[in-house]
Amino acid sequence: MTFRITEEQVQLSALVADILDKHGDARRAYDKGPSRDPELLTRLAELGLVGLALDEPLGGGGTFVDEVLVAEQVGRAAAMVPVVGLGITTGVLDALAAPQSPEALTVANALTAGGYVIGAVSASSGFGTGFAVSRDGADWRLTGTADDLLDGAAADAFVIPVVGEAVEWFLAPRDAPGMTVVDQPSLDPTQRLGAVTAAGADVRHLGTTSTATLDDLVQRAWVLLAAQATGAAGRGLDITVEYATTRHAFGQPIGRFQAIKHRTADGLVLLENARSATYNAAWALDEQRADREMAARMAKAVATENAVRLLHDAIQSHGGIGFTWEYDLHLLLRRAKSAQLALGDPDHHFTALGAAVLAPALEQVGGTP
Repeated sequence: MTFRITEEQVQLSALVADILDKHGDARRAYDKGPSRDPELLTRLAELGLVGLALDEPLGGGGTFVDEVLVAEQVGRAAAMVPVVGLGITTGVLDALAAPQSPEALTVANALTAGGYVIGAVSASSGFGTGFAVSRDGADWRLTGTADDLLDGAAADAFVIPVVGEAVEWFLAPRDAPGMTVVDQPSLDPTQRLGAVTAAGADVRHLGTTSTATLDDLVQRAWVLLAAQATGAAGRGLDITVEYATTRHAFGQPIGRFQAIKHRTADGLVLLENARSATYNAAWALDEQRADREMAARMAKAVATENAVRLLHDAIQSHGGIGFTWEYDLHLLLRRAKSAQLALGDPDHHFTALGAAVLAPALEQVGGTP
């Protein structure tokens, strides 16, 4: 089977880009600015661009590839849209078969209306969060803490797993008695981390899934991070090409000089490899291919590493002006670097990939990966 982006998906990507270009403003988040842009998310939701991968009865009907295309444009604009947190929530709702759960259906409606309902995945530990619940009649009480939650500072509510033999999912509103949310310092202020403490907080039970669901959700998060890094890299390369053709030195555009020309060509190769790895992983998750974990790890490692390298080179190509506040390159580099570090850096994923590839051969000789 051959994978290709459809004409409808090209139009989808262009629509998201247009909205973010007209209404996004990444700089608002800096200098103690807001941690979210509800108007921007509402605009996207009104056009059906939030929760695209939800099952059709929940207001979706698209694919995970569609969500990845949106994430790429969000990264390109360094926009204040919590695509990872929202994407995790989408995955949880699909895994719960939400139409069978009135509580989960309520969450789906809030999500597709532009609500900041964030799947509680930690940038440092994934779903390794230490939450527990107790029950008092019909009431559920949540206790525990989690740090470094992706998009956590912006959340109205958190979808939190409690892991045992199965995974019980709970909705914890930010303003519920017993809930405390702290805005944590983040390299990228447009997507701030949050720390959550629940001290007997009143929560709602959404449903139950197998523990295998957590692996699927983490893989989605890897690919959404890869997509944002790819988008940031793509815009960084466009900015550099424009600068190289309009900035003159010694009577000619600097793009004619070998050092700039070769660096820009290398950037295109880095970008295309990042994009190919990301789309392949999104497709693998949509199709539930047997190699989807390896594809998702490869996307996370390759796309984020390539994006950071490309944006470093882009800043170098601009000389002194490259790191000034007026240029967007530093905003894009922050987005790419944050994506690179969250949920395992490239070395972590390349090590896991190497172990998986070598495991069959090592088993034959009695070794271990």
